[in-house]
Amino acid sequence: MESQNCWEPVIHEKEGVINAFVKEALNSLEERLTRTAEGTSDEYMVKLEEEEYAKAVKILTDTYAECPHVKHIQDALDKPDFIWDSLFIEDIGPDAVNKWYRNPLKADIQAFKKDNTIYDAENPYFSYIHCKERMYGTWA
Repeated sequence: MESQNCWEPVIHEKEGVINAFVKEALNSLEERLTRTAEGTSDEYMVKLEEEEYAKAVKILTDTYAECPHVKHIQDALDKPDFIWDSLFIEDIGPDAVNKWYRNPLKADIQAFKKDNTIYDAENPYFSYIHCKERMYGTWA
């Protein structure tokens, strides 16, 4: 039987892809905030930030209700190996774990932006880990 430690590099690679996706999404959000802030009153920006915060809280609440496994990742986000060090892998079940260990994850951010579920068949729950609606939403 294979040791789970031999799969740690596979999970690290996937963490790197997730980090790249999140970094790109946060840069995109930051650019939208900067563009919106130009020529906008402070009051309006505060209102937009409050709306975005409320939207993010709703998305997280819905995500945790639909897929409680993801909460384990949130609990380990302060660690560099946030998936490996969380209980996510242990909690998703043997079939899903096998897929996470054995299926590659391609870093195609443009395809992911169009359909955030494209990796779910090979890596179950991936779309819940990185929520497209929150990260790539548009400002009014």
